[in-house]
Amino acid sequence: MRAIRFGLLGSLACGWVFAVAVIGQPQPATAPAVPASVQIDSWLAQLSSDDGPQRQRAQDRLVEWGARSADIEPRLRKLLRETQDEEAAARARSALRLIAENRLTGPTPIALHLEKVEASDAFQQLSRQLGHDISPDPPELWRNKSWPRVTLAADGAPFWEVFQHLCRQVGVEPDFSDNGRFKFVSSDDGKWARNPSLAVGPLLVHAVRITRTRTVELADPAVTEQSCQLTVNAYVEPKVRILAEGCAMTLESAVDEQGQSLLSDDADDPAFNMVANNARQWEAEVDLTFPAHVGRKIARLKGTIFLQIPERIQTLEVPDILAVTELRRTVGGRRVLIHKAAKVQGGYEVDVTLFRDSLSDEDWQRCQTPGDLVRLVDAKGLPILFNNVTDNEGDEKQVRLKLQFENPNNLPNGGSGPVGPPARLIWEIPLERREISVPFEFRDLPLP
Repeated sequence: MRAIRFGLLGSLACGWVFAVAVIGQPQPATAPAVPASVQIDSWLAQLSSDDGPQRQRAQDRLVEWGARSADIEPRLRKLLRETQDEEAAARARSALRLIAENRLTGPTPIALHLEKVEASDAFQQLSRQLGHDISPDPPELWRNKSWPRVTLAADGAPFWEVFQHLCRQVGVEPDFSDNGRFKFVSSDDGKWARNPSLAVGPLLVHAVRITRTRTVELADPAVTEQSCQLTVNAYVEPKVRILAEGCAMTLESAVDEQGQSLLSDDADDPAFNMVANNARQWEAEVDLTFPAHVGRKIARLKGTIFLQIPERIQTLEVPDILAVTELRRTVGGRRVLIHKAAKVQGGYEVDVTLFRDSLSDEDWQRCQTPGDLVRLVDAKGLPILFNNVTDNEGDEKQVRLKLQFENPNNLPNGGSGPVGPPARLIWEIPLERREISVPFEFRDLPLP
């Protein structure tokens, strides 16, 4: 089992400070109001306190509210300019760094106050605050029937908490099967929104089901075996770029209400796999054991999800991509030969050769599966997203790939068109990667 690096309240090294709320049953998306000016002043003053824990609590509160209140960052900068206290200055710098980090990899705070509004309007407002398109599928979804109106109050609540609350009221659920595009579809049974859930950092973690199997050997009926498997799903906010390789889940503990462990001593960490070949939804099947006189529930399931994100990105940008022939470029130490780009059935195809040169095994493999780091865009910047790689041919020194891009205008249910023909190829090359860690903890999951 890999080491757990961060505690349950996040980590200053990781760049997050967030409370991990344990949700046995989903709750309404509400949050405390933004702190008053006098409260911010108090936290700033406490950065100079003689009490170390008090200084830390004040810094944590400033970071927690930094993305929700426009007042905090300017006040921290003002403190840096004026203070003579080295401790306060160091904590102010750290808080500013963590607020910026949270903006990239922390939960997106949502402030929405809705009173009996149309479902379509509620999701449009949520999409605008997220800064990312969330589309109904099919596009005419809202016209298919009469949908419930939406009421909610959220002041800086995590995006996933608000989204799940809307899904519960309206009767829809997310769907990332279209190459990771963020869509929602009608939910026939409503189970998705009722799953025990945790909105932690940029993730929504769902405990989906527990399956228990009992086997009797008929040749010797006294010999019986029991197995149990818990399914856990995780959903990633669209703003977070994920490098699929290296993402993992590890478990620290799973105990029943009597304190008995439900994890075998030699159990490996569960496999953590992408769902529908995209990095927005992940699934783990957790194997559990059944000790004698096992309890009636998993009293506590505690673990950590590790995500790989790109850092120090250099971008290869090729204009007028459909007119390109045998174009050589080097970016981030990667040599690329673009043979041509052409329209094909359902979208577009870019024929390229990559050269390994001095790339490591890991970087070489990553180049060949670019995922959402490569895309075509039309003249207005609307994306034609990467779909797949075909005709992978080559050796240890070079490889020729055909990158497939699926035009959203040609999707079976319409999509987010109209999108024009490709005007540019944009290929982002991560020069470094970083691991972020998201701890989670479920309580009181019933056992079958």
